[in-house]
Amino acid sequence: MLDLPVTCVIPARLASTRLPIKLLRPVLGVPLVIHTLDRALEAACFAHVICLTDDSRLAEIVRAAGHEAMVGGHANNGTERIARHLEDLPGDLFLNLQGDEPAFPAAGLRRLARALAQDPDGAHLLVHRIPAQEEELKDPNRVKAEIDGRGRVVDLWRHYPLAKGLSTHVQAGTYGYSRKWLRNYAAIPPSSDELALSHEMLRFPSLDGLRAHTFFGHSQAVDVEADLAVAESLVAAIPQARRISALAT
Repeated sequence: MLDLPVTCVIPARLASTRLPIKLLRPVLGVPLVIHTLDRALEAACFAHVICLTDDSRLAEIVRAAGHEAMVGGHANNGTERIARHLEDLPGDLFLNLQGDEPAFPAAGLRRLARALAQDPDGAHLLVHRIPAQEEELKDPNRVKAEIDGRGRVVDLWRHYPLAKGLSTHVQAGTYGYSRKWLRNYAAIPPSSDELALSHEMLRFPSLDGLRAHTFFGHSQAVDVEADLAVAESLVAAIPQARRISALAT
């Protein structure tokens, strides 16, 4: 058990344009978002794990599964949702785990939580240690991060670039930031780049201060129908998830 003062928040928006109601889609007989919450608890490094949703039905399902849930209003993205509910959330450091990541490796969550606790002034994200492969570079559903030699993010993009960067990695679905950073985030409107690329970390004019941390392991965000089968195979390899799924049947 890591004793870190970090609250893990899973922002959960039920409406989804690419895959409707995806967070309630069954994965081994259990709603997808419940697996994501289970992964956060299994990481055993958070002071709190909370699902922050815009839908009371989803909140009821989360609570019935034994997890904590809060219901809030509309937000443009998960980071904004957390920023708008800071007064209701415990702690001063927050890790945002996207709700559609049912097989997120515990080691990755621990790495990001530790990095945030050690350096709370900036914002942090995770990328896969292995550089992005050709098919990933072409996939607009996978966000790619360009990283400099200091581990700073210099660009984020979805579509295949004209010139591939020196260090291009696929981003994983989690961020870390402080209460102060989130207050600054909420104080400014969405940027044109944020809206065009549908990426919350592009709100600020510059990515200066956004730090990238690499990790081994495979995470699978569920963005489209085909992702469900991949995610289910990853979840099936987790012993704890198999036990929970067996109880659900």
